[in-house]
Amino acid sequence: MMTALLRKSLAALASLCYPQNNCCHLCSQPLRTLGEQWLCEPCQKALDEAALDPGEQPFFLHELIPCSYAGFAHEGAAKELAQALKYNGDRFCALPLAQGMATVFALDCAGSLRKSDFFLPIPLHPSRERMRGFNQAETLCQSLSYHTGLPVIPTALRRVRATRPQVGLDSAQRRNNLHGAFEVADIQAVYGKRIALVDDVCTTGSTAVACAQVLKAFGAKEVCLLTACKA
Repeated sequence: MMTALLRKSLAALASLCYPQNNCCHLCSQPLRTLGEQWLCEPCQKALDEAALDPGEQPFFLHELIPCSYAGFAHEGAAKELAQALKYNGDRFCALPLAQGMATVFALDCAGSLRKSDFFLPIPLHPSRERMRGFNQAETLCQSLSYHTGLPVIPTALRRVRATRPQVGLDSAQRRNNLHGAFEVADIQAVYGKRIALVDDVCTTGSTAVACAQVLKAFGAKEVCLLTACKA
């Protein structure tokens, strides 16, 4: 569960980056107390219940990404927030999700996250980003950077091939779908660096692995993954 100080800090960021909204971003009920900043108390409690146990972190995803982390299980309130962020364009939903991710960062016992040189949001293809209006992974990175002090370099990697949505594909189809989809755009930023990839949801991890393959090929020292939700 987030500390009051962290919630206050992220609320300050929200007031600068997003228009004021006095309703809960899950149930749309009016927020009634000063402690309710993005979610009402019942919805915040529901989100807290979806938080992954620190003992489950990090989890092994792939030899290229030996340490992976997530703020929440992809269920209940966390799933609703992730979907509202991604499909409804409610960027305010990134803030409570980033709370859970920041907690994981702060409690990282293995140290892979804290040793990272920068956050790297998994990029969207330009056509997808234009259609959506933003990259949800980059929006999450903005909140994470504000709290942790770790910089974000969104231009280090780019998506050069438009791919089918991964939803509904099995593991093999996901890998084939992502073949050749990413390339390093800033070799100097990547070479010899420890990189924390950031995304909204990790299902099979195939997107993160495709990114890690390219980053490691161009000299990245270590790649870890931090997502809002783990399916």
